[in-house]
Amino acid sequence: MNLKVYQIIQSPTQEERWSQIVRFLSKTDFYPGEHSMRYCLNKVFYFEQGLFVGAMHEEYIPDQTEMTEDKEERTIDNIDPWERTIFAIDFPNKKLLIQQRDYSPRNLSRTTARSRIVNILDEAWYDAMGVEFNYIPTNLNLGNEYFIQNFINGRRVLGAKLNFGKTFLVDKLFDGSEPEEAWISTWNDDASGLSELTFSTVSSGDLHNSPFFKLAISTPNVEIESITYFDSVEDKPITESRRKFDLIEVPDVTKRTEVNIALMETFKAMQANQEKLQSLRAIQLD
Repeated sequence: MNLKVYQIIQSPTQEERWSQIVRFLSKTDFYPGEHSMRYCLNKVFYFEQGLFVGAMHEEYIPDQTEMTEDKEERTIDNIDPWERTIFAIDFPNKKLLIQQRDYSPRNLSRTTARSRIVNILDEAWYDAMGVEFNYIPTNLNLGNEYFIQNFINGRRVLGAKLNFGKTFLVDKLFDGSEPEEAWISTWNDDASGLSELTFSTVSSGDLHNSPFFKLAISTPNVEIESITYFDSVEDKPITESRRKFDLIEVPDVTKRTEVNIALMETFKAMQANQEKLQSLRAIQLD
């Protein structure tokens, strides 16, 4: 399960406000939706260390069918199914996290789920602070420096995918090391119109030992699409992609995972990704 991270524009800093918002969320009722379908927050939630994890459930139009004894398909009647979406609030880091999932029911979607969660949070924010709940995506200003600082410097780099703009000349390397003049000259003389380059090493390799990698990543207007590094704690390669900059992964949780377990695993993932949650931002609010 992946959760998309948003930045909260105006978030309370006092712990008593956090508790007030959580109390409001815990007392919400059923909400009316389209087609007389309701939605609500599960009474089960997790709140500790300024991290809140909850679940919204949405009633949907059933589209299940069954086969008759005559081998004819017919719609199953008299069922009222619900779908679940996990969401979370990191109060200290001013972040909203919403599960990224696909919905098969025709009256549900990611946009609908996000809108409903935000509407409930809008009520909670107004109750606690008298202001609207506003949020924005968090991956707007995260560039190459985020990759370099977090996934290249001090790491054993196993792979990289890079995209290039028109400017191609290199005069210094990203890590401050002294470049070989012959390498610099060869790289700068390339007139092929190179637009994309993928690096990959053997499992014991390290791209820090590759002059080509250093030149490529030092090129003006290069965009780092992804970096694969060896995580000594996890004891396995990890790939960080620009397309997943604003996502927090919660391993081994699916829509069929019991809600208590899903909430707890989400809380653990948020704890483990505090550095990333702190770094992810669209604008500087402090």
